[in-house]
Amino acid sequence: MSHHSPQVSADLIWEVTRNQNAFLVKRAQSGGVRFSRDPFNLVNIHSRKHAGFVNEKAVGVIEEKGDKKGVTLITKKVKSTQKPGSLHHTTGLGGNKSTRKTYKTIVSNTAKSGYRSDLRPYAVARASAIRKSQTPKKDLPESKVRGAKAKKAAAEKDENPKTLSLRGTFEHSPLDPCLGVIGYAGAVLPQTTPRPSLGLEVQDFVALPLILKLNIRSSASPKDLL
Repeated sequence: MSHHSPQVSADLIWEVTRNQNAFLVKRAQSGGVRFSRDPFNLVNIHSRKHAGFVNEKAVGVIEEKGDKKGVTLITKKVKSTQKPGSLHHTTGLGGNKSTRKTYKTIVSNTAKSGYRSDLRPYAVARASAIRKSQTPKKDLPESKVRGAKAKKAAAEKDENPKTLSLRGTFEHSPLDPCLGVIGYAGAVLPQTTPRPSLGLEVQDFVALPLILKLNIRSSASPKDLL
């Protein structure tokens, strides 16, 4: 399917295989759009312009196999149309090369061999997309509140002095079952909270940040620690 006799017209091969070939991908749920798995199709669109398997000279860009990063430039040899085993020529462009050198090699190799000039931008764009997909993604930094939102949050905090912010962390503490909502750092406990079941007074909550900061792991009761 990827080679043909030079005596047969490429247009004739396209007319015969346009509706049924090994590379055709049909998606009825996408409105009847047709794609192509042809390695010599640089945009994966099923069309005469981009169908490389029907042409004697074609160029393709694929991802390096295995764990190697980079791309592989594949081209057809016109003199080997009757020898499928040696029809394709591959040029490895590993990830250790800069993207600029990769693009330059693709352009120079296709230009020297007389491949269609309108395919060069597609080849470079495909190589760029592959190299970009191989770049590790960095975690985005947490956004900080700034400007008017920060001022508004600070003003609301100043206007609400009846809340006590608890800071700290602990893995296991006897405070968990009696306090519930403050089982994690940064919780806010109003001073008007009802008296807990272990007999702590409201004013006893002032010492809670210290207990949390010390990361209490003992089995002593909270009242004994205050």
